[in-house]
Formats: sequence, structure tokens, C-alpha cells
Amino acid sequence: MSIININLKYPVELNNTVKELLISEGITVNDTKLSLIIDNVYNVICKYLGVSSDVYSNEYFTAIIQLAVVYYNMPQGFDKVTTKTQGARSQTISTNYSSLDSEGLTQLVKSMLPRPTLRVI
Repeated sequence: MSIININLKYPVELNNTVKELLISEGITVNDTKLSLIIDNVYNVICKYLGVSSDVYSNEYFTAIIQLAVVYYNMPQGFDKVTTKTQGARSQTISTNYSSLDSEGLTQLVKSMLPRPTLRVI
């Protein structure tokens, strides 16, 4: 799926709302990265709920915004590493972002969503 298709799938308000929140926190926003993160977040939420992610549903608007901000603020390449030591040198990395569970969701986002559906095959 190309970036153009991703941008057409979601309403403009979703992208603009997340962008405004990030800018208000003093973060420079990359539009392409933000579009990919919103698509990833929507797919994670749909997978957790057991629903199709083919068609956008406005039902999860707030949860998508909340999780997209968390994903955008996550450091790249330092998954929950706090201290790194090598010989006499040490490095501490701040992990002041919300922790994600095994599904890629925060507890706050899970509380915003309905209970997942169970599929019997």
C-alpha cells in the first residue's frame, strides 16, 4: 500500500489532530512517518479487537490518536534500554514513554476500546 492510499484511507482530521498534539509538545512532525504510524496503530487495534482493518471505522478515533502519539514519541532502536556500560564508559537512555504490552497497546488505549471479539473457526 502506498502512502497516497494510506492517506486516503483515514480522515484528514485524524492526521491533523495527531500532528497538532505532537507540535504542541514541541516535536517536529514528519508527515510520511506520521501516516505510517497511524496506519500501523489502526492495524494493531483491529488485530487486538479481532475485526477487519480493510475499512476505516471512526469508532476508535480517540484510541488511535492516543496510541499514535505514544508510537511517534518512542525512541527508535532503544527498546526499553535504560543503561548501557562498556568498560569505563556508560550511557543512560531516558525511557519516559508509555510501556506497550505484547499486543503493542498501552493500558490506557485498551481501556478505551471495547472487549475483543472471539473468533471460532
